[in-house]
Amino acid sequence: MKEQYCEWCGSVLLENGRCPVEDCVQNVLLDALAEAEKEEKKDENTTA
Repeated sequence: MKEQYCEWCGSVLLENGRCPVEDCVQNVLLDALAEAEKEEKKDENTTA
């Protein structure tokens, strides 16, 4: 597998796409996107 680097700090990303630097912007963005998707699914279930 080709190594991918964090666009924010340059660290080698983990296999799951997260940055090994815990407080990195990459991880904050991934967490925010996951939370937004969870909220979107919750909204779809309540309107369906």
